[in-house]
Amino acid sequence: MRAMNFGRFALLALTVWLVTFAMPGMAQTTYEEQRISAAEVLDSPSQKFQLQALLGTKYSKFAANLTHLAIPTQLKTGGLYIEGWREGHGMKHSAALIIHPDGRLDAAYYDDDDGIVRYFSNYHATASQPALDQWARRLGPSIKRVVHEGLIPGTIRIPEPDRTLLQEPNDLQQDALRKIAEAIWGASIADGWNYNAAVGDLLSAATAAIAKCSRAFSLVPRPAGLVPGWLYLAENFLPWVDYILGVHQDRVYKTCVSAVALDFRSAVEIASLGL
Repeated sequence: MRAMNFGRFALLALTVWLVTFAMPGMAQTTYEEQRISAAEVLDSPSQKFQLQALLGTKYSKFAANLTHLAIPTQLKTGGLYIEGWREGHGMKHSAALIIHPDGRLDAAYYDDDDGIVRYFSNYHATASQPALDQWARRLGPSIKRVVHEGLIPGTIRIPEPDRTLLQEPNDLQQDALRKIAEAIWGASIADGWNYNAAVGDLLSAATAAIAKCSRAFSLVPRPAGLVPGWLYLAENFLPWVDYILGVHQDRVYKTCVSAVALDFRSAVEIASLGL
C-alpha cells in the first residue's frame, strides 16, 4: 500500500506537469510558466513529504539551494528534471532533482563551503543519473554519493511524448545556432553541444528572454520581431548575435545575458545529450 501511495504522489505531480506542458497538441506555454509550475510541484505537500523522507536532516539544506529555479526539463525517460540555486549565490549553492514517473527520486545538492556533491536516491541505484552528472560536471568538486533506500517505488508509468516528428537542423543551421549559443555562453561551453531541434528551440526561447529583459537597450539595433522556434533563429542569426553581444558588453544590461545563461544552461545541456 505504501508503494502504491508513493507512485500516486509521483503520478499526480508529473501528470499536472505533462498534461499542461509536455504532451503533443497541448497549449503552448512560456518557459517562465513552466518554472512556476515546477515550483508548485516542489511546494506541494505530497512532494515535500517524499523529499523530507528521502533527505532527512539534509532537507533544509537541499531546499535552501532551490530558491531560484532554472528552466525545468522533461527527460526522455518521462521524468521531470528540476535544478536551481540559492538566490544571489549562483552555482556556489545549488541543487538538482529528478522525479520519475514510477515514484523514484534522485536528488543532489552542493555547497561551496565543503566542495562536495551529495547524492540521494530512494531506490537501489546502480549508476548515477546522466542528467545529474551533467549538473555535477559544472561544479567540478569531489563527489560523495549517499543512497537512501526509502520507500519502494510503485509501477505507474506515464507515456513519453512523441519527438519523432521534429525537423532537425542541417549542418549550416547547426552552425548558425552555435553562433547564438557562443554569444550567450562563450565558445568554450557552446562548442561542446549538439545542436538538435530541441536545443535550437531552447536557444530561441533564451534569445526571446534576453530581448525582453533588454527591451530598453538601444546601442545596438534589435532585429524586428522574433518568431518562436529554431528555424527563424537559424535563418536570422547574424543580427541576433550582434544584438546579444552588444547587450553582453553593456554595463547596465549585461545581466540580461548572464541571468538567461544560468537559467537555460541545464535544459540546453540535457537536450544536447538527448536525455
